[in-house]
Amino acid sequence: MTVLTYLGHACFFFETERAACLVDPWLSPTGAFLGTWRQMPPNDHCLQWVLKKMEQKPVLVYVTHEHGDHYDEETLEKLLPYASEFCIPDYENTFFKNHIQKKLGVQPRLLAEGDSQRFHDIQFRIFIDESGINRDSAIFFKSKDLSFFDGNDCKIFDRASYLVETCGSIDILSGQFSGASLHPICYEMKPEEYKRVSLQKRMGKFTAMRNYICDLKAKYFLPSAGPPLFPYPENCHLNFEAGSIFPKWWEFEAYLKNKQIDAQIISLDVGGSVTAKQGELKFAGIARKIEDEELKKFVDYYRMVDSNLPVCSAPSIEEVLVYFEREMNGKIAVLKNNPEVRLACPVYCDIKTGEHSSVVYLIDPDKLVLEKVSRDAISPPYYLHETDVAAIGKLMRSGKGWGTYSLAPLYRNRRVPDIFDSAISIFFKANDNDDLDFGLKKLNQFRNNDEYIKITHNQGRLSLTCKRFCPHQGADLKYARFDGKYLLCPRHQWRFDCENGGITDNSHDSIDATITKIVAA
Repeated sequence: MTVLTYLGHACFFFETERAACLVDPWLSPTGAFLGTWRQMPPNDHCLQWVLKKMEQKPVLVYVTHEHGDHYDEETLEKLLPYASEFCIPDYENTFFKNHIQKKLGVQPRLLAEGDSQRFHDIQFRIFIDESGINRDSAIFFKSKDLSFFDGNDCKIFDRASYLVETCGSIDILSGQFSGASLHPICYEMKPEEYKRVSLQKRMGKFTAMRNYICDLKAKYFLPSAGPPLFPYPENCHLNFEAGSIFPKWWEFEAYLKNKQIDAQIISLDVGGSVTAKQGELKFAGIARKIEDEELKKFVDYYRMVDSNLPVCSAPSIEEVLVYFEREMNGKIAVLKNNPEVRLACPVYCDIKTGEHSSVVYLIDPDKLVLEKVSRDAISPPYYLHETDVAAIGKLMRSGKGWGTYSLAPLYRNRRVPDIFDSAISIFFKANDNDDLDFGLKKLNQFRNNDEYIKITHNQGRLSLTCKRFCPHQGADLKYARFDGKYLLCPRHQWRFDCENGGITDNSHDSIDATITKIVAA
């Protein structure tokens, strides 16, 4: 007999009679991303359940990547003394491994992609997505009774055929159906544009996951890895916002009802389970729609948790500004060492220091120095990052990387014109200088890869020639969908106008595309 238990957000417990594997245990109530994200519904009560299981049988703990809603140090500090093994992916970039050693004082076992692993009577293997500073992994479990593919946030949609070939039959697939991007929620834009971008991203995520479910030919799909709950007053409206980029599972389920898919969609509540024995699956603890009143109670619960936390002294304004300047100057030094990658426009950082005061910094893409300027100096084209000393102070006290700050909705950005730039994105999201250097070098590889592919359309009447790898994060475009005009990247749904040289509709990136009409002989 095998039991798969859902412990909330992206956490699963795959258990046989002899052993168990625990994935992404985020079981503390104090939140991820500087406390701005919480589990919905709350699941911190599951910690004691897991500890009791660890008394009964050997448990392997696997963490897919470093994002705080998957890698939670507070939970791991309590679990790892009782774990039989602790494993993470063997990423080329060593940030995650080094951070664990520094913060937890342990050396995890590093797993390579594709290698068949065994933990007692559980077989498993992992699949890695490493695209510059974006790292993630999926894991496949198999016992004599059950096969489970946990995709969590890992967007390896372009490798579906390889996954089917490698894993074989998949009884249960789980994956992220909800957004994890702070665009547009942290960007200045008109309400109608905000709604348009939100809907576009929402449907992009829905479409990609729907295709993934079909491609992997899973029998059941369990929604997981989102959405989070936002308890802070300045972000609480996101929990109730119609059309949000953080949709609820029942909204995704409603979307799938109008699509032709063979998999059955089953949502589990925290503590819900699947029991497999001799080919028969039994589900318990089916989730129900959470109404707004219950959501408000969850918000109240987390605010109560926060009110009981020890009060930490905040760093002074001067300490925050010194920290910020040191961090930015370090990142600028990395930019200078990677001249092949250039910021698309001047970058301004406006740090609010009081009710009517702020300090504005400029990073000019030509000068590559950090200088203080007046707010009046800002003129198009530009990228503006508005924050305050409280937000930067939270990051400073946390000891975590800038990737944590980038996913905390504590700031506002403005782009004029509103065009995405990968270099600016990597600059802000990179956790530290080594991470930034790695990301910029990978971006340069994606942009300058000269391998081309051909894709046919309309029963061979059109032929598309374009670069094989997406310039955004290196997805393999040989698995992309081409409708005769646009090519849609399978990983992040970037759309390239192939009648216009393959330029994408949200940045200056291009796949150098040419369409040829094929005339039958």
